[in-house]
Amino acid sequence: MYQYFVARRGVFFASRANYRAWNSQRKKGVNSAIFSSIFFADPMVLLHLIYHKFKPEVSEAEIERMYHEDLNLKARMPGIVLGWTWYKNISLESRADVNEGFSHGVIVYVRDLEGLNQYLPHPEHLKVKALQGPMLEKIMCMDLEEQLPADCPGLAERAFPDGA
Repeated sequence: MYQYFVARRGVFFASRANYRAWNSQRKKGVNSAIFSSIFFADPMVLLHLIYHKFKPEVSEAEIERMYHEDLNLKARMPGIVLGWTWYKNISLESRADVNEGFSHGVIVYVRDLEGLNQYLPHPEHLKVKALQGPMLEKIMCMDLEEQLPADCPGLAERAFPDGA
């Protein structure tokens, strides 16, 4: 497990120093694939997956506002939440037989089980739960340890928009 990592251009590094070294070589025209393979970290992170089924009376505008304006998980819990993102279920109607009406999902990235254990009882997390509670009909959570793939375009930018 690495102490921390930096996400830039979809490549994950074990340290800021490794990123700076890679970036300086990239600017000089060195083949980034070769150079980054030397400094590439295979970071393991814990994905806290949350699935939301909203009450029928909750409007799409309220849901969007909650995700865009109210959550701000990384800002609420810096150092614990490495990044987060939310998704809308694109097969809500076509696969209603298996998705049980869960219309949205959230992925919260934390370093490890210790990070999750800090996140769950954190006062800011409890505020988020209180904010969402009246809106939700049902919630489901799952936690997975994941190795972030370097060859997944856009993952770093979506999960870590400010470069973590």
